[in-house]
Amino acid sequence: MHGNQKSKQLIRLPDVIIMTGMTKSTIYAKIKHGEFPRPLKISYRHVAWDKCEVTHWIESLPVAQGSTLHDVTNRQFQERAGLGDISGSVEATASSPTSNMEASKDA
Repeated sequence: MHGNQKSKQLIRLPDVIIMTGMTKSTIYAKIKHGEFPRPLKISYRHVAWDKCEVTHWIESLPVAQGSTLHDVTNRQFQERAGLGDISGSVEATASSPTSNMEASKDA
């Protein structure tokens, strides 16, 4: 490296999918329309993305009204980890149709 140059941290498609929450086809459709950073060709059959470019793209997205970027990131992490919406899990279970049916059998 020379002077102030930083080396690029390259990430592969599975990491881009995790970071963005988009599918492979959506990522490539956005690239085609100029709405997402283009990958770099790293070998004959492989591409990767500059992590800083993907992070910048994510940070430039508008945040939904009433949400913070932190809320969105935590929600995406919980969904990918299979945790779903852990804040309302007790209420959802208590009001499920099967629990209501069981309660009416006991009455």
